[in-house]
Amino acid sequence: MAKGKRVKKREGGLGGGTVAVIVLASVTAVLVLGFFGLGAYVSGLDTVYPNVTVNGTNVGGMTYEAAHNTLLSADIGVPSGVEAAVRLTGRVSITVTSDEVGAAASVTDAADAAYAYGRDGGFFSKLSAFVGCLFASHEVYTPNAINEDGIRAIVADAAARANHAAAEASYTVTDTKLIMTKGGESYTVDEEGVFTFIRDTLLSGKSASTQEFSEANTSGEAGDSLDFDAIYEEIYVEPVDADYDPETQSVVGGTSGLSLDREAARAAYDAADPGETVEVDLTVLPPAVTAGQMEGMLFADKLAEKTTDLSTSTANRINNVSLAAQAINGFVMNPGDEFSFNGVVGQRTSDKGYKPAGAFANGTTVDEVGGGICQVSSTLYYCSLKADLKTVLRVCHGMAIAYIPPGFDATVYWPSQDFKFQNSRNYPIKLVAYVDENGLTIEIWGTKEDDITVMLESNIVQYIEPGVRYVEDDSLAPGEEVVKSYGSSGFISEAYKIYVDGNGNEIRREFLTRDTYIPQKKVIARGPTPETEPPTEHPGDAPTE
Repeated sequence: MAKGKRVKKREGGLGGGTVAVIVLASVTAVLVLGFFGLGAYVSGLDTVYPNVTVNGTNVGGMTYEAAHNTLLSADIGVPSGVEAAVRLTGRVSITVTSDEVGAAASVTDAADAAYAYGRDGGFFSKLSAFVGCLFASHEVYTPNAINEDGIRAIVADAAARANHAAAEASYTVTDTKLIMTKGGESYTVDEEGVFTFIRDTLLSGKSASTQEFSEANTSGEAGDSLDFDAIYEEIYVEPVDADYDPETQSVVGGTSGLSLDREAARAAYDAADPGETVEVDLTVLPPAVTAGQMEGMLFADKLAEKTTDLSTSTANRINNVSLAAQAINGFVMNPGDEFSFNGVVGQRTSDKGYKPAGAFANGTTVDEVGGGICQVSSTLYYCSLKADLKTVLRVCHGMAIAYIPPGFDATVYWPSQDFKFQNSRNYPIKLVAYVDENGLTIEIWGTKEDDITVMLESNIVQYIEPGVRYVEDDSLAPGEEVVKSYGSSGFISEAYKIYVDGNGNEIRREFLTRDTYIPQKKVIARGPTPETEPPTEHPGDAPTE
């Protein structure tokens, strides 16, 4: 071949440009096939994308189960049910949980979020996310997301209830209640401190016991406590039982009283917050006896009765006894009232119809205006004992009397000697007194409250001989004697009250009095003593021994 001879290209062969195109097409095909292959790989991937972290814990490339276990071991997030308990002022407390302010985080939620990262979009979106994870870390879950505004709202509501201004202790009384405002300094809740404590507690994942969060505002002044004894004295009203009005002869209705349970009031006050107003009910004290009860029981029972004989009395004496009986008849005594015989009967005078009749004076019997009325006072004394009334003043006669047993008489004399007793029972009593063919009868009517009966007993413990008293009677012959009065013995007696139950059994015995009744001497009248002539003296007579 000669040098420089040009070789002629073969017709129909591949040129250089063609080869380049072919190479480029091949590369493109490979890339396309690789892209779609990677996409297919990513689409079929059953693990978390690479470099995905949860709260700093890398779970990339792990299966869902492996990622869940890893996160569980890492103790990520704030578990459900974490509590932060706070006591503000006094009785205001709040407990905030991780669930109610959005702080709760479950491991399952975290694993779900990690596995789902990059898988939300279509083919190209998933592939792009996967490729991005190959070159950089991606935090896909924030477990400590807390609703701070929610916490602040809870704290603000509690603070509004707990905060209070300075207050002085005070009270008011209504018809039914004692209303008290507790004194004390002002208090303001440290809201920021409470918020921080709750937030940090929830983020820590561990519940915290109750914490105190209140601070005193020292510009307020503490109020004094209340004097409940003084308030009680102010409130207390004694109930008044229904009573009988002797003037109107009608029942007067009772009224309720009012009281305060001091311990209950003090406890309510102590339990209140300073500045808080609390109230307690007052106690209504009903009367022990209402008007209806009084009307039903008034003078329903005969408490005592005694009839004393007048068969041997003169007309004047019976007249006097009748007048005194009329004076006390119908007399009503309310509980605690005192009866005075002289006060009720008054002075016994001729102007009032009283007449002269036998009466004791200086150990003997004399006629006196109003004589005999001691039978009324003595019979009444006997009845007062049977009715178990309190004796205030009583004096026995100087000498024994026939119409009443010893120890149960009561002498009266205007104005020096009186007989008094008191209605010591719980209900009114009424005296009934009259004279008829049987003698003088006195009754006491009232309300029987039990089945106890009072029996009276009189015992003579010693007799006193009467002796003799001589009186000179010029109408009799010298030395002649005539018995004017045979007299009577005196004695000392003892009186008792015996309490007997409804079955007749003696419950107790009460000594009343020991009385001395002087004897009435036997009176003998005799004639004047005969005169005797003096002896004749003879010279030489001498006295003898």
